[in-house]
Amino acid sequence: TGRRQEPALRRRAGRRSGVGLLCLVGLLGWVETARADLFDRWYGAFGVGWSYADRLELEADDAFMELDRGTDQLMGAIGRRVGDDWRVELDYTQFDRSPEILYSTSAALEIDTDEGDSVESSSLMVNVVRDLRVGQAWRPYLGVGVGRGKLDVAFAELPIDGPFFQRPRRQIIDDSGSGLAMQVMAGLTVPLTRRLELAADFRYWHMPDVDLEDVSGRAADTDHTVRSAWLHLRYNGAGAGVFDAPAPRRSVEQGWYVTGHLGGGFAQDEDIEDQLLVIDAFDLGTVATVAAGYHLRPRWRAELEASYWENSVDVMEFSKDIGEDAASGSAESLSLMLNVIYQFAPGSTVRPFIGLGGGWVRSSYDIDTRGFCRNFTCDPVEQRARLVDDHGIATAAQAMVGVDVAVNERLSFSASYRQLITGTTDMDRPDGTPFNTERRYITSVVAGFRYSLGR
Repeated sequence: TGRRQEPALRRRAGRRSGVGLLCLVGLLGWVETARADLFDRWYGAFGVGWSYADRLELEADDAFMELDRGTDQLMGAIGRRVGDDWRVELDYTQFDRSPEILYSTSAALEIDTDEGDSVESSSLMVNVVRDLRVGQAWRPYLGVGVGRGKLDVAFAELPIDGPFFQRPRRQIIDDSGSGLAMQVMAGLTVPLTRRLELAADFRYWHMPDVDLEDVSGRAADTDHTVRSAWLHLRYNGAGAGVFDAPAPRRSVEQGWYVTGHLGGGFAQDEDIEDQLLVIDAFDLGTVATVAAGYHLRPRWRAELEASYWENSVDVMEFSKDIGEDAASGSAESLSLMLNVIYQFAPGSTVRPFIGLGGGWVRSSYDIDTRGFCRNFTCDPVEQRARLVDDHGIATAAQAMVGVDVAVNERLSFSASYRQLITGTTDMDRPDGTPFNTERRYITSVVAGFRYSLGR
């Protein structure tokens, strides 16, 4: 009887083992599915960009601090897709820039800066982003964010070690404040591979009511606004990408085309030849371009481009014993350039390109200085003096890198990063003194559309 029961027991044990194995396989499958569902809709992003910050209006002595541009800004973000067209992400951003001058009429202060002074801000933001389904190979997006911001300000009076006058370095403000920060953004995404996406956007970041104090304990409260342009590389989980499939192919463009761009740009500090003068702290300005071109070959095209740049001037730097002065006015340029552009992947919907251009620039300067301090003595009565009001023509060259994204068979969205350099522009100051300058490294980011007239 025992021998007859053994096969039955083995069969029942085998069935229990099979059921257990099926349960284990099912559990592992459920865990794997849950893990896939948990991580596949996530993405990570890394961004680089440049920024412009408004002057800091400080409550103490009705003072303000002019700031130079910020370059090589960094950003990191993680996010998750929610539904088909929404994303929620957490990003950390840090902005670094150099102060140029601390100016106060009521306190008779005009203090220059050095490398020991800094204005730094950072934020940790939660963003809600909406992707718009427009076109096959590009997706515009809009977003808003809220989070925590921090502002650190360090500014000191420079030391003087002269034969007749000595003064130690004296700290004016060295404080930090944190609080609520908000931002809005607008940008677009283009596909690179099944997992990689390239995105570019513009952001307006604002931190109101920052509580600061100077070294004497007086309130130096302010608010802080930063405008920034970014280029992001985004790596997606299986279900996190904006696009459902890689970008499709398209016909190679031929013949004539027209294009137009609009954007913003900075001008680097300009040295005035044979004089102890430097035009400093340009504001973010407007850049506009229009062009007509022709496709020479599938990868090559040439175009004639007219452009306009405008930047306000905030600071003029004089000799060491005078230092810097607050200024007002503008530097404007009109250019006519012949560009030669090499286009990668001419049959793709997403087409990166590089280009070089040369031509002429007509620059016009209209700058007033306040003439507030001389030889370390500040006049309580603010004075203004016309520094230059003239124009001149110079040769110029530019380099560009960008990307075209097809909207339909004839229309393409186009965005590019540009650097422009000019030769010497000869002008005169009101008293007849020569005023010769070179516009070096005008940095701009522009975006617009190109319409193909050919087949």
